[in-house]
Amino acid sequence: MPRLVFSELDLGRVRFAILPFQETLKAARGLGLAKPPPGLAAWRQASRAVLPAVARPVVTLCSAHTRHLPDFLTPQPAADPMSFEDELHAALDDSSAPVQQDTAAFAGVLETVPVVIDTLMHHHPDRRRRAGRMGGWPG
Repeated sequence: MPRLVFSELDLGRVRFAILPFQETLKAARGLGLAKPPPGLAAWRQASRAVLPAVARPVVTLCSAHTRHLPDFLTPQPAADPMSFEDELHAALDDSSAPVQQDTAAFAGVLETVPVVIDTLMHHHPDRRRRAGRMGGWPG
C-alpha cells in the first residue's frame, strides 16, 4: 500500500479546497465517458436527457480522457475559497494562461482528438473568453 510521509514544512503547505468549477468538470466527464464509473448509470441517463446543446462541447472536452483535462481548466486554487464564477474566470479570463499549449499537450495523450479541442488550439484567446461568458465554447 502506498504511504505518504510529510515533514512539518510539507504539512504547512497542505491546503484543502472546495472547487465547485472543477467538481463540475468532473461531473461533465462522467456524462461523456464511454464507460461510466459504476453507480452513475441512472444519473447519467437523466442528466444527458436534459443537457443543453451548448454544454455538449464541454462534456466532450472533459470526457476526452478518463483522467486528464487541459491544465488551463484547472488552475492552482487560491488560498481563499473560490466560487464557481471565480474558478470559471480564473480558467477562461487569464490572458497569460497557455490555452493553446495546454490543449495541444492534452491532445497529445488522446487517441482521437475531438473538434472542440482542435478549436481551442486554433482560436484566439478573446474568442475563448467571450464564449465562456456566454455559457458556450468556441465551435
